[in-house]
Amino acid sequence: MQKSKNRIPAHRRAAGALIGAILLAGSLSAAPLREADLPENTAWFVHTDFDALRAGELGKALFETELTPFPGNDALRQFEKETAFSAQKNLAGVTAFGDGESAHNAIIARHDFSNEKLVTWLEARKAAHAEIAAGETKLPSYRLSVPTRTGTKDVYIVFPREGVVVLAASPEILSPVRARLDAAKTESALPEEVRKLSAKNPFLLGALNAEEVHERNAHIRIGHGARRAAFAAGNADKNVLLEFFAETKNEEGAKRIGALAGKQGAVATVSGNTVLVRIEKPASEIIEKIRECAPPTIAQAATPALSASREPAAN
Repeated sequence: MQKSKNRIPAHRRAAGALIGAILLAGSLSAAPLREADLPENTAWFVHTDFDALRAGELGKALFETELTPFPGNDALRQFEKETAFSAQKNLAGVTAFGDGESAHNAIIARHDFSNEKLVTWLEARKAAHAEIAAGETKLPSYRLSVPTRTGTKDVYIVFPREGVVVLAASPEILSPVRARLDAAKTESALPEEVRKLSAKNPFLLGALNAEEVHERNAHIRIGHGARRAAFAAGNADKNVLLEFFAETKNEEGAKRIGALAGKQGAVATVSGNTVLVRIEKPASEIIEKIRECAPPTIAQAATPALSASREPAAN
């Protein structure tokens, strides 16, 4: 008998909650970016910082208020109830990154919770078990099937050391991503892009090499001919400072981005084929926007960060 597409089994809803717990908090926040986590061929990354977020009006409002206005919290609440994990309190840092290939996306999450309790929770849900190389030893890894808008997708999880969780879209990248934890520096060029921004102690950072992403995933296109981009968000008294830098293929692309930003009240500085956009918004206004734009379910919010493609994951 074919199952209803609208009915998601309880264990898959719970699996989605685990991923969603990390991504929901991670999309808002993580500790300062550890550049060595990024592999050499990183084409995009998004990083967040809990401490910096909590220091401002936006963070205080988000962390001191129940998240009940956000739809789809049932699965997250159930996960927190079963594990005693708190997405708001226990996550310390989240870095999501990839090289443009959907199967190569990964997340490194740092927390102050017990890995053992999370592993126990996974095993209770009969998550598939395997091993990955970790130097001369091997580490247990887990595969969970999580709900997406178009069905389900496998997510691979490993706990390389206490306080660290690695999530990946395919098993073959678990070992190289884990190995980054032992690296002292990164060969990725993307951190240089975010250094062009001036936000102090940003709680959100990200960068993108659009040409590399498009080369590996031809159906993904970045508007206005952007070649590279970086963004940051930081606290500015009771406001939030948003910054965006882009290098476009030509001057017209930079001018179009600047014109669009100007319509939103931002200050845009165009120089040749580059544009730097700065805008300050009251934290209260951003909070209202977050509530208005909340995703329909936490599981659906988790999907884009683990897969930029609608193609099913290879078994």
